[in-house]
Amino acid sequence: MGDGSNPDVDAFDALGLGVQIDTSRMSVADKASILISSKSFDPKAYLTAIHPNATYQDLNTGINYLRRAIDARSEAVRVLVEENFDRFVAVKSSTDALYQDMKDGLLADNTEFATKSIKEHLKNAASKSDTVFLPVLENAEKAAKLRSTLGVFERSKFFFNLPGSLLESIQAGRYDVALRDYKKGKYLLESRPGQLLPSSPGSNTDIQQKRIFDKVWSAVEKTMDQMKAALLNRLKETSRTLDEHEKTIEILLELSTSDKPIWSTVELVKSLSEVMGSTVPNFWKIAKGYMEGRYKKPGAQPSGRSPSQCRTMVLDIVRSYIVLLSEFFSLSDMAASVASTKNATLPKFLPTGSDSLTACHYLTRILGEMTDSVNEILGMEVSDETNAGLRSLLETATWKFEETLCAVWLRDSQIFFHLETWEQKPEDRSTTLYLGRMHQFQKYVTTAAYKIASGLTDATSTKQRQIPAEFSNKITKSFLDSLYSFLDGLVHLASDDSPIAQGLKVQALVEESTGATPLFDLTKNDTRLLLVISNLTYLNESLIPVMLNQIQSSFGIVMDDA
Repeated sequence: MGDGSNPDVDAFDALGLGVQIDTSRMSVADKASILISSKSFDPKAYLTAIHPNATYQDLNTGINYLRRAIDARSEAVRVLVEENFDRFVAVKSSTDALYQDMKDGLLADNTEFATKSIKEHLKNAASKSDTVFLPVLENAEKAAKLRSTLGVFERSKFFFNLPGSLLESIQAGRYDVALRDYKKGKYLLESRPGQLLPSSPGSNTDIQQKRIFDKVWSAVEKTMDQMKAALLNRLKETSRTLDEHEKTIEILLELSTSDKPIWSTVELVKSLSEVMGSTVPNFWKIAKGYMEGRYKKPGAQPSGRSPSQCRTMVLDIVRSYIVLLSEFFSLSDMAASVASTKNATLPKFLPTGSDSLTACHYLTRILGEMTDSVNEILGMEVSDETNAGLRSLLETATWKFEETLCAVWLRDSQIFFHLETWEQKPEDRSTTLYLGRMHQFQKYVTTAAYKIASGLTDATSTKQRQIPAEFSNKITKSFLDSLYSFLDGLVHLASDDSPIAQGLKVQALVEESTGATPLFDLTKNDTRLLLVISNLTYLNESLIPVMLNQIQSSFGIVMDDA
C-alpha cells in the first residue's frame, strides 16, 4: 500500500501492488481521470497510468486485494451505522419537522417561498431612492450638458458673436475690420465646421447644429448686405476723397460684388455733372443779374459785400469740380502722359477684372457726362480762366481714357487666343469662326477709341469728325500692336502652349456649342497647325486688308505714314 507519506499515492495504488507515480506534472484532466474519488474516474486510464507494466497475475492479486479492502470498508460502515442509528433517526425526525414548519409558515406558497416580503421591501426602497436620488441625477445630467454647451460656445464664441461684432464695426465705419472678420467666419464655416461644434456626420446633433449654423450665417449675410449697400452709397458721395473711393472699391471687390456696383464711378461723375449742369448755371444767372444791378432797388442800403464775390464763388466751384475729377482719374498733362506711356500701367480707377468691352462702354459714358457738363459751364462764360481749366480737364480726361482703353485693348489681345473653339465656318470649312470674332472685337474697340478721341460719345450720333494727330497715331499704333498680338496667339494655338494641348476640354466645348463632333482630332499638333496656316492665309489675303481699309478711311490716314 505504500509508506503513507503521500496521500495521492495511497489513493492511486488501489490494487495494493506497491506502485508509486508522480502526479505533479499531470494536467488537471488527466489527474481527475485516475483519481478513484473523482466523478470522471476512468478505469482504463487508471490502469494505463498507474499499472502499465502489471502482469495478469499481478492484476488477479490486485483484484483480491481490492475486494478485501471493499469488504473491510463496508464492515466499518455497518458498525458506524449500528452505533449511531438512534442519532440518524433523531436527526431525520427533527429535519422533517423543521421542513414541515417552514413549509407551513416561512416557505408557504402565498409568501412566494419567503421572497414576497423581501421583494416588497426592495420595491419600496427603489421607489424611495428614485424619489430622493432621481432629481439629483437629473440635475447632474443637466449640469453636465450645460458645461458641455458652455464649453462649445466658449470655443465658438467668435462665430456666434459674428453678427453683432460685424454690425458694431459697420456702425463705427471700420469696414476693413468687418471684412476681415467676415472672411475668417466664412473660412471656419466652410473648412472647419467640426472645430466650431464637434459632432458625428448624419446624426441628429449634426442636423441640429447645421440649422444653428445656417441661422447664424443668415444673420451674417444680412449684415454684410447692409455693409455693401452702405459702401455703394459712399461711392456716390461726391465729398469723398480719392483714397476713400479706392479703399471702398477694394473692399467691394473683396466681397465679390459684380462690376456693376464698381462702375458706380459713372454715377459719381453723373451726379457731379448734374450739379454743375443745373445748379451752377442757375446760380450764375442770378449772380450775373445781381452784378449788373438788376436786383438792386433805388435808394437801398448796400449790403457791404462785393458783387464780384459771386464770380469768385463760381470759380471755386468749378476748380473743385476740376480737382476732384483730376484726382479720381489721375489726370495729367498730355505731354507728360505721352512721355511716360512706355512705363504706363492700368490706372487704379479701372476695376479689377474689367475687359476692353466694358471699358469701351463705361469710359464713353463717363466722358459723355463730363462733356455735357463742361459745355454747360462754357456756355455761361464765367471767365477765361474757367473756360481754359474746363477745356484742359476735358482734354486730359479724353487722353487718359484713350490711354486706358488702348492698354486694356492690348492686354485682351494677348490672351484672345483662348477664345478659339476650333469651330469651322459653315461657308468655308478651311477656316474657323475665331477670325470673325477677332474682326468684330477689333472693329468694336476701334470704333469706341474713335468716339472717345472725337468726342462723339452719343450712341445715336452719326457724325464723323477729324481727330487730332496724337489720338490718331495712338489708336493706329494700338490697332497694329493688337494685331501682332493676335498673330502671336495663332502661333500659340499651333504649338504645345495651346489650351487644348494643356488639357483643356476645348473639343467637348465644340460639341456642346455646335451639337456635332469635330471632324479632326484637335489634340494633334499637325491638325492644329494646318488649321492655323489656313487661318493665316485667310487673314493675310482677306481680313487684314479689309480692316486696314476701314481704319484708314475712318481716320483719314495712310498706314504707311502711321
